[in-house]
Amino acid sequence: LQDFTSGVYDVEHGRIRVLHAASFFEDPSRILRAFKFAARLKFSIGPATYALMERFIRYKGQTSYKGGGARIRVALE
Repeated sequence: LQDFTSGVYDVEHGRIRVLHAASFFEDPSRILRAFKFAARLKFSIGPATYALMERFIRYKGQTSYKGGGARIRVALE
């Protein structure tokens, strides 16, 4: 197993973390999935990931993102 993103460490320490800063801008439904999996697995959201979520939410009002309706419905299931 080659773990280039420290995923094994995150699982061992019960942490949800994104791989790059643009993750939520590429797909905002990742925020919902992060919270869903954190609750389901009793994991925490990594501090840097949480800060990126907050940054996206603050910026969201100025972005032109129009997609995600179906993905958000699926993420909430």
